[in-house]
Amino acid sequence: MKKWFCQLSVVVMTSCLLMGCGGDDASTSSSNPPTNEVSDVTPVNYCGNCGQIEKSETCCAEDAEACGECGFHKGAALCCKLKQADVAGKTVCGKCGQIVGDEKCCKEGAEACAKCGLHKGAPLCCKLEKE
Repeated sequence: MKKWFCQLSVVVMTSCLLMGCGGDDASTSSSNPPTNEVSDVTPVNYCGNCGQIEKSETCCAEDAEACGECGFHKGAALCCKLKQADVAGKTVCGKCGQIVGDEKCCKEGAEACAKCGLHKGAPLCCKLEKE
């Protein structure tokens, strides 16, 4: 988890250095201002077996220690947010919070939770903090 966090930090800092932190410049048009909404970020999916970000380097790592309370890897994104038994063998959508492949997943017109922005009542609803 520490290695992943360090890698993410390096990417974010490099991006800030290369693109700047914003402000008024010629590249920002007043007709198309940036929205900075959560929907602008590409969401990640979560593995229902280990609780890590799906297809990450730590996803389903054999040497990871399991949490005694929830069953996911200790320190995983979903650790103690959900119970592994509820989503085992499935993928949880980071965009809407539903199970990937379910008819409710990313369904247009679904009621969004005012607190977290995911589908109201989805397995991830209000379980993860907004970024």
